[in-house]
Parts: sequence; structure tokens; C-alpha cells
Amino acid sequence: MSDGESVPSAADGEVLNMNEDEFIPSNFSIAIHTILNEAQQSHGVPHKDYTQYRTYLTSRLARIRHAKPVIKSLSHGPKRAKPAGAGGAGASTGASGSGTGASKKKGAKHAFQHRETITPQQANQHVNFILDGLYSTERAWAHAMELKAVYEEVVSVSVDESNTKSSFALTKKKTSPGKVRQHYLNRLKKAVNHVQKLEDIVQAVCDGNTNSEMKCYSAWIKGNYYCEISDWKNACQQYALALQLCNHISKSISKSASTMSLSLQEETTTTTTEAESLQLSDFFHSRAVNIVQPLLRYSKYELEQEGNYTRDEITSLCHVGESNDDQENEDEEDNELIQQKLNANKFDNDSQLSSIIFRGHHVSIDESNIRKLFFNINTAKEELEHMSKPSSKNNKKKKVKASVKETKFMELLNLYDEVTSIVTKMLKDYEGMVSGPTVNQKRFECSLLLGYCKYEKLKMLMKRNEQMVHTLRESDREILNTMSGGVGPGSSASPKMEQEDADAKYKRVEEIAHLYDALLQDAKTVAHLPGGGDGVTGIGVDADDGQMEDEFVMEANANVLRIRALRCYYIGRMYAADTVAKYKEALALLEQSAVLASEAAEEIAACQDMEMGDELIESMADLKKEVIAAQCRTRASSYLASRGSGASSATTGLTLLRRLDDFDSGGKTYRIAAVPPNLEPMPCKPAFFDIANSYVNQFPIDELEFYANTLKATGSRGFMSWFRKS
Repeated sequence: MSDGESVPSAADGEVLNMNEDEFIPSNFSIAIHTILNEAQQSHGVPHKDYTQYRTYLTSRLARIRHAKPVIKSLSHGPKRAKPAGAGGAGASTGASGSGTGASKKKGAKHAFQHRETITPQQANQHVNFILDGLYSTERAWAHAMELKAVYEEVVSVSVDESNTKSSFALTKKKTSPGKVRQHYLNRLKKAVNHVQKLEDIVQAVCDGNTNSEMKCYSAWIKGNYYCEISDWKNACQQYALALQLCNHISKSISKSASTMSLSLQEETTTTTTEAESLQLSDFFHSRAVNIVQPLLRYSKYELEQEGNYTRDEITSLCHVGESNDDQENEDEEDNELIQQKLNANKFDNDSQLSSIIFRGHHVSIDESNIRKLFFNINTAKEELEHMSKPSSKNNKKKKVKASVKETKFMELLNLYDEVTSIVTKMLKDYEGMVSGPTVNQKRFECSLLLGYCKYEKLKMLMKRNEQMVHTLRESDREILNTMSGGVGPGSSASPKMEQEDADAKYKRVEEIAHLYDALLQDAKTVAHLPGGGDGVTGIGVDADDGQMEDEFVMEANANVLRIRALRCYYIGRMYAADTVAKYKEALALLEQSAVLASEAAEEIAACQDMEMGDELIESMADLKKEVIAAQCRTRASSYLASRGSGASSATTGLTLLRRLDDFDSGGKTYRIAAVPPNLEPMPCKPAFFDIANSYVNQFPIDELEFYANTLKATGSRGFMSWFRKS
């Protein structure tokens, strides 16, 4: 047992059922195919190195036979299995016997002694009796495959002396290919003899699963022998039986894994046991499809070529092992499993927590902890919807209720996070397993469940953000309508107030654009959620692969286009604001918004069952109208800026009579004249201080020029001249 293989056995040194009168089966549970598969994968069989595998089996048999509880029954030497009347060490030199020791042959200590046939009573004492027969069968089969490789090499090469010597390196003397073939056929026949004896013993002392595996292994060994001797009828029968048993074992293991997931055990233990069961189920399914079924198909073809049987007779011959009783038993097991699931989900039938439907796939929820979390999620959703209903209470209680609603909303998000973490851990465990139909199906179901949880969470967040942005958009529309309709004739607005209004409007548009940024990120995440695919291979298909685009992906992409159109519109308005004044960029963004709105409307119309599809299409049409109005305002502002006017859409606030010759929109007032007229500053000249006003008529220009030139000609240019002038 030094190989580290885990083989179920009795305790070391313990012998079971020593009383032969009462035969009580020990019900050994031995994973025959798992043990042999691990041995083959680790000792050269994948590379067709049967010599290494046979050497390993010989060493393994020696260790099994020399275990203390079985050494006297499984070893060949007389030292280990003494006769019943044999004495101790000094029996040969007794006082009354003079020639007992002398009559002993030399070398008898190591002489070979044939073992007796192992009976079920002996095999019931220890598991090594069964393992001895199993490894003996496997060693005979490995030796046969080794000799068969030699035979095929001899037949394939040309017959010359050098090739013959190299081909018969395993034999001690030169021999013919016919003798090599007879040798490996004898080894296969010996393997059949071993497995027939072992099958009777296993049926008596092992449990049902081991019996099924033993019958499957025995049918495969016998089928190989009949295939080599060209007995195609028996080969078809044995391979058909092996194929039937492989499929039956795979289904039974998969059902037991589903049953284990329903039990309320520790999470780690249940996951580990279920993972091992799923891998074992995939192993038998893979063995049936990749190993047994091709051999059965080949045997059917050869039997049909003989001409003794028709195709229908061959088909009925291969189904000889099946019976109606077996089918009825499988139906009863399926009904029991369904009833067990119904009983386990009885507490949540009203809430429909036993399964979900996501992206056209139905996923059953077998884990009790996930079902409980979904029950809590549904309860929290109902409470949140009840809080969202309109109430007639006073404002103070409304504020308290809003805070409670926020707390409940965060609690609901945390519940989705808990489910996501559990399903992510399960998916990680399944990804660590060997791929197979059952494991792939479990991976696919986990990816669907993970995508469903993330989608529900993102759906709630997007719905909340949509409500917030809807409120802001309504406020923005009201302001735009007020600006386009003007203000009453008696109102006035100062430039400072107009600047404050422009800043507030810009911040509001900026806030809407930020909300659409968050919505766009969530919408893109929804479009790339896991769970796509056909459910056959268990491998999801992303939207970027282009291999499959289901209704879910089409709706998600349409929603992405819709949000992009709205985001472009509000970013374009930000660029067109007076504080930014980037009109070319604004016009480009508005044009892109119109294009995206048209594409989004087409994509939404292509989705058949999209929620609120007609309303969304109508909103895209309204967006186009808003884009056209924004483009007109932006082009007007751009023209004003290109003419060098310092005034734009929100400028001085002057009346129309005061700005007839100016590029001035007048701001939000649009007044023709001020009523009453505004006071205006006028330049005044006070007559009291202007004493010379009545005396000075016109200056004598000639005299003043003569006087100035005279002073300039007689001026001194020496040092300190400025001091002498004074």
C-alpha cells in the first residue's frame, strides 16, 4: 500500500467473519474503475508502455499478497502456508524421530506451492483477496497488450534478420508471429478466467455499486477476447452489456449527487462529495462514449460483413441485456428523486424558489442555503414595494420612511451579494474538475444562476438611477420651456442673476450626464453577463463572439444604444453652454446623439418581448426633437460668437429698444421697453464753476504757435538749465 492509493479494506490485521457456518457478507465497496484508471494513467498506459504497467502490477500484487491478514492464503511458498500437521522449528529433530530432518529435500524452503482456489468465505475476510484477483486480471491483460504490440510490429515490417531480432527482443529465442499471437491470446484467455472467478466472489461479498462495476469490467475484458478471436456475436453482446452498464452507472452516480445536494450537511463536505460524484459520472460516460461504443460499432460492422445476421437481428442481439424491468426500475428511481425534490421544496412552492428561468434556460435550485437566501430576497422585495406605495402621512414620517426604504434597499443588495459569492465559489469548484457532460452542465447552471443574480441586482440599481435622472430631466425641461416662453412684462433680471441661473443649469445638465455614465456602465455589464450558450456543451457564449445572440443580448444592446444617445445629448449641451462655448464639439455630439437614437429605436423595435418597448421607442422620438432644438440654439450661439459679439444667449438683459443695433438676445426677459422707463446716466457740465464759458470764443492758433516756437528756440541746453529756468 505504499503507492498512496486509497483502497477500502478492513482494519490492519483484522479478519472478518471467522465463523464459516454463518456467512455474513462484508459488503466491501471498491471503486474498481477509479483504482485501475489511476494506475493506468500513472504507469505508462497512455503512452502504450505496457511493460512498465505490468512491472508495476507485479510489485503491487506482491505487496497485496504479503499483507499480514492474507499472507498465509495468498503466498506460494510452504514457509508461509504450512501443512496442518507440521510442527514447530524443532519438529524435524524430535527425540523419537531419527531421520525426519534428514528426509527433507534440499531447497524445499523456497519451493513453489500452488495456491488453493479462493472461496467467497475467504474473500469475505479481507479486501485484499478481491484486489488480488483484480490486479491479476489486469496484469494478464497488460501482458497480452504488450505481446500484441510485438506481434503488430512484426507483421508491419519487412521480414529480414535485423528486423526480426529487434522485433523479438522480448522473447528469449526466435519464434514466428503465429506463436506470438497465440501467446497474447492465451494471456487474454487467462484474464477472462481471472475475471470470471472474481465476478462470482464480488457478487457474494461486495455491495451493489461494486457488483455493477465488476460486471462492466468483466464484460469489457470478455469483449476484448472475443474481438481478438473474431467471435463477433459474443463480442457484440459483451460490448453492448458493458456500454449499458457504463451508462447505468453514470446515471445512478449523477442521481446520487443530486440527492446529496438536497441533504442538509456541511457545505464543504457536500461540495467535495458532489464534486467527486460528478467527476466519476463523467468518467463512466466518457468511457462508454470514447472506448466501449467504438468497439461495439466495429464489432457490429464485422458481424454484418459475415452475412449470417441482418441489421435488425444484430440490433436486437446487442439489446439482449436490456429488459423492461430495468427500465421500470429507472423510472421508479426518477419518480422517487422528483418526489424528494418536491418534498424538499415544499416550503417555497408558493414563492417559486425551487427554480429560475434566465435567458431561456430553466435552472433548478437544489442548495438549501441558496433557496433560503432567495426566500429572504423575495420578502425584502415585497417590503420595499410596500414602502414605495404613496402614503397620506405627514412630511416628518415621510422622511423617516425614506431612510427605512434606503436601508431596506441596501439590505436587498447585500442579499444578492451573498448569493453571488456562494454561486461564484461553486462555479470555481466546478471549473477545477475534469471536463465532462455532467460537470459542464453543472458549470452552465452555475453560470446561469450567477448571471441571474447579477442581472437582478443591476436591474434594481438601473431602475433607481432611471428614476433619479427622470426627475432631473423633468426639471430641465421645465426650465427650457420657461426660457422659450419668456417672462412677464413687469419682470426684470440682472446680469448677476442670469449668470447664477446659467451656472445652475450647467450643473444640472452635468449631473444628468454623470448619471447616464453610471447607467451606461451598468448596461454594458448586463450585456456581458455570464449564462449565454446553448446548454449542451455547458460553455457560455459571450456577445462579442458573434456565435449566438439571444433575445437577452439584443435587449441589452438596445438599452446600451438608448443610454448612449441620451448621454451624448446631455454632453453636447454641456459643450454648448455659455461657460464652455465649444460649439463645434457640441454640434458633433448632438448629431451623434440623433444617429444613436435612430439605431436604438430600430433595435428596440426588433426585440419582441422587451419591457416597455413602445414607451422607449417614443422616448427616442422625443429625444430627436430635443436634439433638433438644441442644434438650432447651438448654431445661433456659434454665429453670435463668430461675429465677435460679447453678448450671447444670456447677456445684458436690455430691452429691445436699447439693443436694436447689438447682437444681444436680451437674456430671459425679451422686453420691448422698460415700464416705467429706467433711469439713465447723462454727462452734465456745471455752469457755476465754468467762469470763462461766456468770454472764450476761439483760440488764436497763429499767435500760440509763434509763442511756442520762440520758447523752443531760446531754450538753454546746458547743465543745470532746468535749475536756472526756475
